Amino acid sequence: MKKNYRTHYDNLKLTPSASAGQIRTAYRRLSKKYHPDRNPDPDAMRVMQLINRAYAVLSDPEARREHDEWIAEQEKAEKMRQIPVVYGAIPEIPELPESRFRLPAMAYYLLAAVLLVSLTAGLTLWLSGKKTTAPTTLYTIYPTAPNGSDWPLRAGYVQGYPQLQQQGEHALELDNPHPTSAVFAQLYTVSDNAAGALRTVFIPARSAFKIEALPAGRYLVRYMRLDSGSWQQAAPLEITQKKQSITLP
Repeated sequence: MKKNYRTHYDNLKLTPSASAGQIRTAYRRLSKKYHPDRNPDPDAMRVMQLINRAYAVLSDPEARREHDEWIAEQEKAEKMRQIPVVYGAIPEIPELPESRFRLPAMAYYLLAAVLLVSLTAGLTLWLSGKKTTAPTTLYTIYPTAPNGSDWPLRAGYVQGYPQLQQQGEHALELDNPHPTSAVFAQLYTVSDNAAGALRTVFIPARSAFKIEALPAGRYLVRYMRLDSGSWQQAAPLEITQKKQSITLP
């Protein structure tokens, strides 16, 4: 029976019994095949996002457990859809005695008018409150990250992307001085950037974020301005000091 849902195991071409080593091997193999730097197909970016999301979930024991539970629920729902439904007879329901108390027709009209005025006033206040509290420093034309995750409320890692190579003692601060536009930034190693981003972060306008626990080496940063969707790449950076910074113009 063909299933009507797709899992992260499917996206990595694995079975639910795959080991942690098999998951890492599948991720590296598919990353080298579909990374946009190596694959000119227009759909490569979307496929790479699905691969990153699948690896982030399956490499995390707790997230993988929740995904396995979701799969079990889908399998149960599929089986339930195959069971024929037999409807019983509708029982006789005695009619309720007619109420002797009735409001005049004008009273119903007045009540409806009061409710309409109250709802209109409440909606107006709610909309005005939304306008005054809307964050202007997180401006972006994209409602979610490329992998479908919600944007963080402040500078930080984007949920669903892997955080790799966390055994170092160096830190790199990414500074976004733009007055209105947030950025979606990804950090790569220069030697093996085809293997995927080491870290993926969101930085609001006029904010900065420090990526920590990095080993020494050569890195580059690719980032997208979220007010226009344009991608840019910073010059490769040699990280040798404990704390270094780079500005995303």
